[in-house]
Amino acid sequence: TSVNGTKVYDNCEAVQYLTATQNGTVTLYAVWTPNSYSVVFNKNAVTSSGIILDQNHTYDTAQELTPNTFTYAGYSFSGWNTETDGSGLNFADKAAVKNLTTTGSITLYAQWSADTYSLDFNSNNGVGSMDKQNFATGDSGSVSDNRFVKPGYTFDGWNTKADGSGTNYAANATLMSLDNLTAANPTLYAKWKANSYTVDFNANSGAGSMTDQSFTYDTAQALTANSFTRGSDTFLG
Repeated sequence: TSVNGTKVYDNCEAVQYLTATQNGTVTLYAVWTPNSYSVVFNKNAVTSSGIILDQNHTYDTAQELTPNTFTYAGYSFSGWNTETDGSGLNFADKAAVKNLTTTGSITLYAQWSADTYSLDFNSNNGVGSMDKQNFATGDSGSVSDNRFVKPGYTFDGWNTKADGSGTNYAANATLMSLDNLTAANPTLYAKWKANSYTVDFNANSGAGSMTDQSFTYDTAQALTANSFTRGSDTFLG
């Protein structure tokens, strides 16, 4: 074979007449071809998604890594590493690399950093104030205790929408349970349950009996018709 006009001999090839000079010497130089190897991209998270095909590289030739297309809900991609736990060599997304291995293949593992959120609390027509609460995906603490009040109502947990049509969360929900919130800085709205109370009827020196009547706060309801009597007196109200 020939490379750049120079004769190249295969390994173990039988040769003769390398030089025409009697008792002369000819030097043969080793010819090297760079190895090729493949880079395997690993998403490194059970619930992450996406596909990146293996990438072919040539030894001693710099080449950019395939752009990352893996996604992991609640986490941001922070680069590649040669070890799953990030203890190996780090490479940025689309980094120009060379000589990652001499032959065969090498696996790069996606590295993920937990997204941080600023959780806002809305009294939802209540009164009072609450500071925002910062947390990161995977945090296991609890949501701050409710400090809102609404006269005539009892606090009944949180919802992602003011009208209660969103996702419900208990008053002491764990922060980890909020990882499925999609808003960058989510808001939880207080849910309120109207209190019930009882109206007791007193004959006020009259005769007869009347059953107590239950009411719900903020809900109009007619009083039970009077059934008390007091001699010839007329009931006024």
